[in-house]
Amino acid sequence: MANTRTVYPARRSRHGRWLPANERALSDFRTSLANHAAKRTSEVLSPPVCELTALIETTPILRMHLTQAIRRALMLERSRKDIKLGYSTISELMVLIDSVMTMSLPFSTSAMVGCPINALLDWPMCMPEGFAFFQFAEVNEKFKKILRHWGRFLSGPNSREYLNTRSPDGWFSAEASKSIDMSLFECDPTAQFHGFSSWNDFFTRRFKPGARPVAGTGDPRIVVSACESTPYQIRRHAALLDAFWIKAQPYSLRDIFTARRSDLADQFIGGTVYQGFLNAYNYHRWHAPVDGIVVEAYSVGGTYYSDVASEPPRSLRAEQLSGIYHGRRGAGDHRDRHTHSRPGTGGVRVRRNG
Repeated sequence: MANTRTVYPARRSRHGRWLPANERALSDFRTSLANHAAKRTSEVLSPPVCELTALIETTPILRMHLTQAIRRALMLERSRKDIKLGYSTISELMVLIDSVMTMSLPFSTSAMVGCPINALLDWPMCMPEGFAFFQFAEVNEKFKKILRHWGRFLSGPNSREYLNTRSPDGWFSAEASKSIDMSLFECDPTAQFHGFSSWNDFFTRRFKPGARPVAGTGDPRIVVSACESTPYQIRRHAALLDAFWIKAQPYSLRDIFTARRSDLADQFIGGTVYQGFLNAYNYHRWHAPVDGIVVEAYSVGGTYYSDVASEPPRSLRAEQLSGIYHGRRGAGDHRDRHTHSRPGTGGVRVRRNG
């Protein structure tokens, strides 16, 4: 039998520019973070990272999977000059993840790292053992806590380190203005941090009234984009069990709604699936894509860093116009949020707006 070998490309597709396509830029980021972590004055990890560490240390199969995934990534590192993992053990990885917990995000056009934990796990999670590791519900529960912990930092005043005009990494610098036109957004350029209270406040900045006119006003047949997403796929005549591929993963209506809500999935058979992805520099607020009434909303837990779905584009999935289903998936925090609306039923009324 002939020997086969997986060949990893020097550049990988990175929809939305959440991570650099160039592997050397990612390696430089991991090396820089490792150097920063080495200067830490405290060896105490934040509570959620401690919980993940304890789970791995006390669960042999998890420890085995992650250890093997890191070893495979290190083997790849030795065979390629452009890859530098930045760590060689689970404990070193935990320290780097913990370093992210107080990290804000600088602007960059060439080496933007919008999802730093993804950058750390980029190679281990695409190994067979890494894929298995990130399928465990217990692992995903711990990462949910880690991401929420980081989210609290990003919602606080200390996260505004790069909300300035300093070149080249300030979000209001001359370089950044080529990617983001801040004149379209509600802010105060004369105030410190442009008036934003946190990184998340900036990230979810609001458009000024009229900055994004809505198409098809008064025409109920028009479905508008719920955000500034770029079209990625359109699939018509969706089936209950279908091979609609998103990053090599089949997404049928039953998969989208989950088996426990097959009653909803049945209502959308024959509909249209629209899939889009957000750029890291885009407007990040969501709006109703149609006029209607939200009759139900629910969350579905998913896998955060399983490689097949590690960077899913955000998506809007709609049935013809008798009803609409709206699904969102984050680029770093990969939970699904499901909203189902149908005209003429009780619930919260929504209207298309810009």
